[in-house]
Amino acid sequence: MEKRVWEPLLSWGENQALISLLGLLGNLGLIIAVVSYIGLEKQRRDDQVYAAWQTITNAQGQSGNGGRILALEFLNASPGANWRLHFPWICISEDWLCSKWEPESLDGVDLAKAYLAGIQLPKASLVEANLEGAVLWGANLQGANLEEANLRGAKLGAANLQGTRLDETNFQGAFYSDEKTSRSLCVDITYPPIHPCPTQFPEGFDPESAGMKPLP
Repeated sequence: MEKRVWEPLLSWGENQALISLLGLLGNLGLIIAVVSYIGLEKQRRDDQVYAAWQTITNAQGQSGNGGRILALEFLNASPGANWRLHFPWICISEDWLCSKWEPESLDGVDLAKAYLAGIQLPKASLVEANLEGAVLWGANLQGANLEEANLRGAKLGAANLQGTRLDETNFQGAFYSDEKTSRSLCVDITYPPIHPCPTQFPEGFDPESAGMKPLP
């Protein structure tokens, strides 16, 4: 009789101990997985950078987008992974867990004839970049370094070039918009559509003296 009473209790106790052990092992495995994921962030970043450059290289000479807008914006960004937004205290207290990186240099990149309307590349380093004939309607290049870049024949209507560095930049035959640009054209080259849609230049820059042409 006594044995029958104790056997279920002992069995229950053993099951509870096993459940607790499994829970502990599960939590430990989860911690290891999280630390491994965070620790491999730099490797994932390097892989993404390589893939972005492959996209840009493979699209050279094409007149379309070819995925270059997203690739270029990614390379010019210095984002943190999404988990950092939810657990910012980790990077404050444990620097070794958090890879840090700066925007990639886009110096010398070949983007001739690329369709890059609306691209966001503020403060990008585009020294000696080839943007000949590129479509840059509404592009945000504010604060970018375009020294010695080739923008011959580029379409820069409604683009933001405020604060850019333009030493020896080639603007021959490039197009810009101003207060006189027609409403219909502004609507075509801006999103959301705006009018007027003047190209914004650094203070004191004269587009016509640089060889640029106003859009009708």
